[in-house]
Amino acid sequence: MLAILLPCGGGPEIPILSTTAVVGRQTDCDVSLTHRSISGRHCQLECVDGFWRVRDLGSSNGTRVNGITVNVSWLMPDDELTLGKERFYLIYIAPEDKAPPPRASSLESLRKPMPAKPAATSRKSARAWTLGELVPCGGGESIPLVKSAVLIGRTLNCDVTIEASDVSGQHCRLEFAEGYWFVRDLGSRNGTRVDNEPCVDLAPILPDSVLTIGRHRYRLVYTPEVSPGSKDDPFSHGLLEKAGLEEWDPGEEEEPGKDTQS
Repeated sequence: MLAILLPCGGGPEIPILSTTAVVGRQTDCDVSLTHRSISGRHCQLECVDGFWRVRDLGSSNGTRVNGITVNVSWLMPDDELTLGKERFYLIYIAPEDKAPPPRASSLESLRKPMPAKPAATSRKSARAWTLGELVPCGGGESIPLVKSAVLIGRTLNCDVTIEASDVSGQHCRLEFAEGYWFVRDLGSRNGTRVDNEPCVDLAPILPDSVLTIGRHRYRLVYTPEVSPGSKDDPFSHGLLEKAGLEEWDPGEEEEPGKDTQS
C-alpha cells in the first residue's frame, strides 16, 4: 500500500496500491468509487519521486485540492482532495531526503492562497521541563507534554486541542506511568493508532513511535525514566498486564536443551 484515501466524513480507508491509479465511478478504475457526483473516470493519481500528483480527467464536477479547483496539482501528505462532492484526505509518508515540489501546478492555484491547515495546539503553557513532546510528522510546532495525564481532542477544554473534523471531542488520553507513555482511546469515531496498529484499551508507546489521531500523525519523543530491561522497566513487569502482555514472564528461564521451534 503506497497511500490511503481517508473519507473526511468517516468511513473505511481506501488503499492505493500502485504508483499510477485512475479514480472514478467505473468498475474498471484502479480506485472505484460509487458516489454519484464522481465521474466515470474522474482523475488520475500518480506518485513521482515519492510525492503524489493529481490530474483531472475532464470530470463533470471537478477536482479540488484544499478547496481549490485544479487540473493538475501536487498533493502533500494529509492534503484534502475533493472529487465532485466527496472529500478525502490523502495520507502517505513523503521522502525526507527530497525537497517537496511546488505546491501550485495550475494557474488557478497560483492565484489563490492556500488555506491554513488545522493545527494541533496545546492550551497549557510550556514549562522548563517536559515529560516528552508530540512532533507533527508533516512538520509544524512540537507540542510539549507537561502533565502525566493528557487529554487530546477537538474541544477547547482538552489539554491538547486538535481543531479538525476527523478528531473526536475527547479523542484519546495519554498516560505517563513508571517512566513510559501509554495511550487510551476514548471511543473516538476515527480511531487511535500506535505505529499503525489500532489502539485497544491501554496501548504502550515506545520512544519515537508514531501516534495517529484520526488522520493526524505525531512522533512521541521522550526518554524513559528507567533503563529498558531493568527491574523497574514496566515492560518487564507491572504494567504489562495493562498493556495486554501479561502472558510473557521475563523471569521464566528456558529449560536447557528445550526446542522452542514448533
